[in-house]
Amino acid sequence: MQFPTGDQNFIKQLVNYDKDNMTDRILKKIGTYCAQPDFQPEIIGRVSLAAKSLCMWVRAMEVYGRIYRVVEPKKQRLAQATSQLQEKQAILADAKAKLKEVEEGRYVCSVDILT
Repeated sequence: MQFPTGDQNFIKQLVNYDKDNMTDRILKKIGTYCAQPDFQPEIIGRVSLAAKSLCMWVRAMEVYGRIYRVVEPKKQRLAQATSQLQEKQAILADAKAKLKEVEEGRYVCSVDILT
């Protein structure tokens, strides 16, 4: 992600950055910066407040990217399990309704055993 200096939309681009689709290449690259001992907001803030803010943003994106890669597959499995649960609950509700009909003697059997 490259931004020309003086870009009027720079802040907007940072805010709207598609962090959910950060590539492994980008995550690895910013990880090398974040691993450097002098890439700390407090240290960079001594030189430039803007650079401090950008450093904080980069570090936040790196943490988010690492966590997202762990959480997203779990969220997908949860969505799948929730879908299966809803299907099973619908089957159970149908079975309970049929059982209630049988218990109340209202169930009509389609086979006449007396014939």
